[in-house]
Amino acid sequence: MPGFFEAFEQFRKKDNTKTHTVTIDGKVIEVGLQEKLRIQKRGEDKFFLDNGQIKPKPVATAVRRFPVLIKTEKGYTFCGRDPYWVDKTTDKEGFTWQTG
Repeated sequence: MPGFFEAFEQFRKKDNTKTHTVTIDGKVIEVGLQEKLRIQKRGEDKFFLDNGQIKPKPVATAVRRFPVLIKTEKGYTFCGRDPYWVDKTTDKEGFTWQTG
């Protein structure tokens, strides 16, 4: 068996390092394991490249508008000052709900 041990030594010296890659903006980028797990958890579509650095896309917050009770010329009068229990509609001063 000449050459068996030499071949076996070369076989064991094979490099088994794992590369971790992500695809952002159509480009394949090599990152560390922790970075890849963080990106996979949120999704690759939630990140973008900025001068070669991976940055998360800004999250757009929803603007919620709540109705406000405003005194107007025509409006409602309330029973027992409860704004959800309308007593009657008046042509004089009253209150209305308006989204501000």
